[in-house]
Amino acid sequence: MGARGFVRLLLLLIVLALAGGYVTAYASRQACIDDVWRDLGPQRLVAHPHGEMARPLARSDLDARVTAPFRVEVSWLVPEGIESTVYARKYEALPWKRRELSRQSHPIKAL
Repeated sequence: MGARGFVRLLLLLIVLALAGGYVTAYASRQACIDDVWRDLGPQRLVAHPHGEMARPLARSDLDARVTAPFRVEVSWLVPEGIESTVYARKYEALPWKRRELSRQSHPIKAL
């Protein structure tokens, strides 16, 4: 095997690792939502949308998306009148375990 063959093999392995990372992250989205809900469920968070009745945060309010190979971000919005806060948790989703990497919150102020 010459230099070209080695480079092709190396590129193939990199592409397979990236593809595996995206597949693993995509398959781990629901498990990451489960991890977040395990923390949020007992807190009984209540959303107060503007002009509507207060309602408890539901599991269906959580959204998970793949941001990179082996990376999943779970986010949710908690409205407080005309202002809101977006919360996000980032996870490393490996085939054998999940690990929380960070927690963030971003307040959205009314104009």
